[in-house]
Amino acid sequence: MAGSNSDDQSAQRARLLRMHIACFALASIALLATDLIFSETRWFHWPVMVWGTLFCAHALYCPIASSICLVAAAADVPLVTSVTSSA
Repeated sequence: MAGSNSDDQSAQRARLLRMHIACFALASIALLATDLIFSETRWFHWPVMVWGTLFCAHALYCPIASSICLVAAAADVPLVTSVTSSA
């Protein structure tokens, strides 16, 4: 089943993209908090912009996974569902 392997790879890419979204959001918040607490000048936007550019490249690299991920996130639907057969 060649389609199953492709589906597995697509699901894996979607999981990696979701993990990247979560890491990006958490790190951005941590950078903002660190900047606001410990610095007199604002610098947090530079690493966030660089990482955001890399994130966009990641999302464009796997467009199928990113579209599946974004649609599932918008609909609050799990990406992988179990399929049962009565064989």
